[in-house]
Amino acid sequence: VFPAPLRPTRPIRSPGITWNEMGESNSRAPALTSSSLTCSTSSSVPSAPPRRLTHILDAMPTRRLFTAVMPPREVIEELAAQIVRDDRPTRWTPADQWHVTLLFTPLVDVADHDRLVLGLSEVAAGIAPFRLGVRGGGAFPDMRRAKHFVALLDDPSASLPQLNAGARATADALRITHGGGRYQPHLTLARINKPVDRSDDAGWLESLTTRTWTVDEVALVESNLDEPGSTARHRVVERFPLRR
Repeated sequence: VFPAPLRPTRPIRSPGITWNEMGESNSRAPALTSSSLTCSTSSSVPSAPPRRLTHILDAMPTRRLFTAVMPPREVIEELAAQIVRDDRPTRWTPADQWHVTLLFTPLVDVADHDRLVLGLSEVAAGIAPFRLGVRGGGAFPDMRRAKHFVALLDDPSASLPQLNAGARATADALRITHGGGRYQPHLTLARINKPVDRSDDAGWLESLTTRTWTVDEVALVESNLDEPGSTARHRVVERFPLRR
């Protein structure tokens, strides 16, 4: 299922806006309606915070982060040479920003940053280095209603889902909002503003392939948007080595 629904565990500050796993705001996504959003509460935490508390939460600085595997330069160059572009409206992701998302966390309080880093480092340390490569591609949700062009991954050890599960458990323990739902590893090549039939692009997408590489670390990346719909600026803020 794509985009994946969020599982907020903090009060929602802007109920008209949701986030999908690609990092886009989208108030119309059918999988992200208000009825699908829930907040975990306990007897000591009111479901609707007092006005003073709401103001404090709104004023807290947050960071827009995601955890990812970053392909090496030679793989990026090899994949970039296979992309077929035309003059149809398509927002191509800059090749230097290509990554394999493990978990998207759009609202991380600065106060939670150090604990998140510690938890993710422990997750990474529990997974052995593994081989990964691009094998095929397509569109989400499908070629006839294309919203995203993606490259798919060959992950024989199934390490990506394990890393996703660990990162998700870390975020849940800290009550950090994240992209939930079924995890489908991919690398986003492009975004299309409105669903459109791009079946004629299926051939080159399905033929995508690269050499394999050894993944030996996971990155925590900060993603900043100058304005909604703009290309995000990415900056690696932490790197976590896999098991030595």
